[in-house]
Amino acid sequence: MANVDLVLTVKMAWWVAPYLGAAALFVRSIAPFVDIDDEQIEAFSKKQGAFIAKHGVRFYIGGKRV
Repeated sequence: MANVDLVLTVKMAWWVAPYLGAAALFVRSIAPFVDIDDEQIEAFSKKQGAFIAKHGVRFYIGGKRV
């Protein structure tokens, strides 16, 4: 049986934390005006999450980006 050791490194871009803070502030600012189960807020959060995953998070295995 063979063993494989991998080093997985996850790097987040510098702008991800402030971006998340701004998105959270936006949602809090509109919360009094929309229903709690509004589908638009859920769609907004999914779109923001997909954007961050695509542009703000990088994965490296053995020093090579995957």
